[in-house]
Amino acid sequence: MSKRSTRAAALAVALVLAGHASAQETGGGNFFSKLFSGKDKPVIDKLRGVPYKPSTQAIGAERDLLNQRASGYGLVAAEGLERYANGVLDKLKAASGIPDLPGKVYLSATDDLAAVTTADGNIFIGYRWFENLNAASYKLGQEDTLAALLAHELGHIALGHHGSDFFANAGKWLQRYYAQGMAIKTALDQKLNGTVVLPERAMNNLKKMQYMVEIMDGMLHPAWKRGQEEDADAFAVDVTRAAGYSYQEGVKRFLELNASVERIQKERDDARLAAMRADVETSLKDGKLDAAITGVTGQLAEQLQGLLTATHPDPAARMDKLSGYVAKYYPVDWYEDAQAPVSTDYRKVALDKRHVELFEMYNNAFELENLFSTMKPEDMKAAIALGERITRRIGLAHVNRNNWLLFYGYARAVRYTSELAPEMAVGLAPPPAPASKRGKKAKPSTPVDPATQLALRADELEQALIASEAAMSFKPYEDSINLALKSGKRDRAIALLATTDKKFELARSTLPKTISLYHRANKPERVTELVTYCHTTYIDMRDECTKASAVN
Repeated sequence: MSKRSTRAAALAVALVLAGHASAQETGGGNFFSKLFSGKDKPVIDKLRGVPYKPSTQAIGAERDLLNQRASGYGLVAAEGLERYANGVLDKLKAASGIPDLPGKVYLSATDDLAAVTTADGNIFIGYRWFENLNAASYKLGQEDTLAALLAHELGHIALGHHGSDFFANAGKWLQRYYAQGMAIKTALDQKLNGTVVLPERAMNNLKKMQYMVEIMDGMLHPAWKRGQEEDADAFAVDVTRAAGYSYQEGVKRFLELNASVERIQKERDDARLAAMRADVETSLKDGKLDAAITGVTGQLAEQLQGLLTATHPDPAARMDKLSGYVAKYYPVDWYEDAQAPVSTDYRKVALDKRHVELFEMYNNAFELENLFSTMKPEDMKAAIALGERITRRIGLAHVNRNNWLLFYGYARAVRYTSELAPEMAVGLAPPPAPASKRGKKAKPSTPVDPATQLALRADELEQALIASEAAMSFKPYEDSINLALKSGKRDRAIALLATTDKKFELARSTLPKTISLYHRANKPERVTELVTYCHTTYIDMRDECTKASAVN
């Protein structure tokens, strides 16, 4: 995962997402926010009996699902949990009294309590929600908090928050930040591949900065305007009450848990921002970074910082406002009652051994990533040790859709260490092959330095991952294609691109990257085909796709 252009391109993605989220905060209030600003009756009363009108921005449920599967680290293969969550969602839909509400629930592979709804009505929640709801403080089986989460997300759908104004604003920001991302990519590539030889420290700082941006790509999620969040909170109260759930262990617990996790997440994200800034400043002091990089990178840091502080209303103010809403419309014996029944169905599915083991595998993968992303020597060593221990136990022949992320994270950590910190490779390289059997003379081996050994181990891991076709997202394929192009293996790169075309069916989230990779692989006819497809299928992405076809 040491491909320079891969990590530089990831910067454009992070910028796009940052603009996408910020646009939602700065846009004007939508129709429903204004309609409910002076609520004279519960939100749900104005929606009951009125058939749901699909968003004009919907792209089709199946295509939407494919796009989410290709994005980030994709989706978690947990059919039992999804089945149970969709049963809860169906109960909430029925209680809402709104005909034809669309969408299903899917679990996403993300290291936080993420929850995203799309214009097609699909709800993607981070798998960690089930872990947190299983904590002892939640009585190992109350589905009330899960119901509150789903009701809140259903509220965004029912209230029409995926409006054209939202996507129009997002499109403008997207174009602006994509252009900045391409400027950074060009500047970084010139520095890393230029004729001027940079000190090793400056080169490593540039590479580390790219790595940090790539990690941050996974932590960015679309954010609603504050009025939209508050309206969705009110909708969640109405629907969970109608479905027979508790307020204390439902919506209130959901908001408390969400606020607590957001604080922890913000601390971690702030630390990553600080690390990225420190690397830029260090290289600047060395006099090896020009304004083309430092200036635009500073803008990136400011935008990300703003995103992290403006995605949701202040937790205390949000709870106060909701408490007033609840007291106005609902009896005190309901909203002050702290009792909630334990769901045997919830306990059965959430504590299923297969699901527990699946979560543990993802937890290990994210622990490895979080350790390595600090860029501290002791943490990097701990990450590689963790990855080596677990992947050796599983075996390369057993890479599957449940453990692929662990193999991918470990391969990336090994690849980066072999390039960024070769001095750390001593003691980290995998053990030598077993000694030959007695009576057979061992062939003399050529000594290999530790950094090269690590690089060979990364090759081995990446090849096993791609060969298994178990990866649940586009990222591992993108990495392997970049590595093939960097190594001059054009035929392999083209073969891998054909695999991704088939596996991800040209999902929206992969198109600009795919076009850029075909361009670098010198396949102009395919580039033209994909740009035309993009222009006719995703009108708002025309500029992205056109620029991707021209960036070397």
